[in-house]
Amino acid sequence: MKKLTSVMVAMAAMALVPSVIQANEDPSFFDVDATNTHYEAIERMTDRGIIQGYQDGTYRPSANISRGQVATLIARALELHLPDEEELPASIYHDVNRNHTQAAAIYAVQEAGVMTGSNEYFNPSAQISREQMATVLVRAFDLERVVEGGNQDPVTDLTKASATHRANISILSQHEITRTSDGSFRPRNQVTRGQFASFMDRALSVVYTKELGITRVQQVDEYTFDVHFTEDIERLSPENFSFDGDVDILDAYRLDGLETIRLITTEATFGVRSTLLYQEGRTSYSFVGTGGSDIEGMLPMGTLLDEVIKTKGTPKHEGFFLGGPYVLYDKNGYFYDYYDDTHPITGYWISNPITNIFGARVGMTLEELNSHFGTNVRASFSEGEGMYTFDFKVDGYDLWFSADSPTGRSTDVIIQKRS
Repeated sequence: MKKLTSVMVAMAAMALVPSVIQANEDPSFFDVDATNTHYEAIERMTDRGIIQGYQDGTYRPSANISRGQVATLIARALELHLPDEEELPASIYHDVNRNHTQAAAIYAVQEAGVMTGSNEYFNPSAQISREQMATVLVRAFDLERVVEGGNQDPVTDLTKASATHRANISILSQHEITRTSDGSFRPRNQVTRGQFASFMDRALSVVYTKELGITRVQQVDEYTFDVHFTEDIERLSPENFSFDGDVDILDAYRLDGLETIRLITTEATFGVRSTLLYQEGRTSYSFVGTGGSDIEGMLPMGTLLDEVIKTKGTPKHEGFFLGGPYVLYDKNGYFYDYYDDTHPITGYWISNPITNIFGARVGMTLEELNSHFGTNVRASFSEGEGMYTFDFKVDGYDLWFSADSPTGRSTDVIIQKRS
């Protein structure tokens, strides 16, 4: 059995860059219009020749998708070689001979190691479950576990899935290819044709993002995004980035000495999701506009939650922290900060540059911080931490910024209220 290589997947993904769908375009199918949740994904897959629909002009997005149909879509997406009928074995499976309408696709995905049968049967008319779909997509697009970033929230019903599929379900969740409001995956549920179009669309975006060399996208503030890359950044042009939705990029440039492109944007509308594009191809990064979500100062025990949501760690009662370790997220679901009373210096520890710290932010240099606060603080070296610190006193708080060098960008800050 031939193993599908990552190079093959990358080449297929580059040839199938998901396009931007305009709202005023005529739908490709009579039964899928712009009000359908999966409309844009179906249109993108149709534009690329992956989805073709039925002869009566329908797509039937609510119908459950079969294994044979999945094999056909995967074979088209990966541009697998489809042998002519005379090139195929007389019998591929007990229930799939060379005359079967989906025989070539089934043979191709089997040879690629993406889909196989059971007990010499492929069951092409059988419906595919969500857990089976997870394994098919991971194999097809060579998806890997996300160690840092992505969605690290646990799948709440993972134990209900077959053990052979659990790791792949987690991978889809980490890449946010599958999304449910309650964090569940529903592994035994069947997959509809509309859902599969969306899952494949997102998987192609993940592979496209990886091929571009994008490792993560960091939202510095509501107007600034840093796109981090591998070392192969010279082939990318800042002006080729854009967002869909109502977000415009005002400026784009490389940061000196870093494999990073900074994007300066207009403010996103509250509640509207925007996706980062490169040459109009969809990457896997998207965000929901919050209309601003800064935090000033520290949030000690007893602080009422307003602009942040406590989702992990210490319990909360009627919207108040009860103390102890906790993690803060904004309304986007993006990580803000981690706070722990057991930190060597008791206080509020901030490591994410999206947080407003009296107008300053993690990532600023000592020179920038002095300019902002109107001070003349000098860097001091901490033997214990092996880091340089910049110490400021602001509005009754002590601020300790840390950096790897006296002129480098700060990596975090500890805020402590002075007694």
